[in-house]
Amino acid sequence: MLFCFSRATQLRHKDRILFGASHLYVYLNSLHENEAAPGLPLTITWEFAQKEIAKAKGYSMGNNLTVEQEELQEKVLSLLPLLSEVNAISEELNKYRTFEIVLMPVSSWEGTLIKGSK
Repeated sequence: MLFCFSRATQLRHKDRILFGASHLYVYLNSLHENEAAPGLPLTITWEFAQKEIAKAKGYSMGNNLTVEQEELQEKVLSLLPLLSEVNAISEELNKYRTFEIVLMPVSSWEGTLIKGSK
């Protein structure tokens, strides 16, 4: 479970804490291993955490993906930490801007030439 600490929170075994865009910590408590949320892998990886964050933000596309959809999902997952960093910088500099990822169908790009696109 990902947390936003605005109040005191009791951590359970394998809870994840993300500081900024790139510092992920996993709380491990060997005395209470049975308290971990069901369905978690034995080892929490950066990729697992990024997919979990994407799912929480509504970017998850499910498990039965085509090759193109998997490629797109990987691209979105690689952008999420960068997006968090850009938003943190914007907030730090008091720019009053928030950036987000918007997925658009290729058909809406009619007439726009993009180098390296299909």
